[in-house]
Amino acid sequence: MNIDIKNILDNFYSYDLDLFPERGVLEALYSREIWDKLSDNEKVSKSRSRLESYKVHSLKSNKVIEYEETVIKIAELILFFYNETESRYKDLKEIGGVHLYLFRIRNLLYCELKVINRNISLRVINHVLLEIIEPLINNVSESNEYKEYRLDEFVFEYKKMFQLLEQKPYSK
Repeated sequence: MNIDIKNILDNFYSYDLDLFPERGVLEALYSREIWDKLSDNEKVSKSRSRLESYKVHSLKSNKVIEYEETVIKIAELILFFYNETESRYKDLKEIGGVHLYLFRIRNLLYCELKVINRNISLRVINHVLLEIIEPLINNVSESNEYKEYRLDEFVFEYKKMFQLLEQKPYSK
C-alpha cells in the first residue's frame, strides 16, 4: 500500500486544519521517508548541519554534542575510507595479506555507517563493537594504508565514542 503523505500534509496546510497530533504523526513519517531516500553522504551532511544548529541554539547538552560530533566524525572517516577503497576491495578474488584485512575492515565499517545513518536521530545506534573492529585494524597498523586511509584517526574517534557512551550522554 502506498499513501502520498506529502499530498495529505499539503491538504492539512491548505485547508488550515487544526489537527496538530495527526499532522505531527504524518510529518514525522514524511521526514522519515525523505531521510530513507538520501545517500549516506547526504545523511552525514544533514546530521552535521543539524548538529551545528543544536550548538548555535544550545539545544543539547555538551555531552550529547560531543558524542554526536564524534559519531559524525566517524561517519565522515568511514565515507573517506569507503571512497578511497571503492574499486580495490569489492570482493575476495586475489586478495591476501594486509588487503584481506582491509577488505574485512571495509565491510565492518560499511555496517557501522549503515547503523549510524539508519535513523534521523543519533541517539539510538547499535554500534559495531570495538572488540570486533579494533583487532582487524591492528593487523594493518604497520601498513602504509593505515595512515593513508586514516584508520589511525578512525580508531582514536571510535574509542572516544565508546568512552562518551559510557558516560550516558542522553541521561538527565
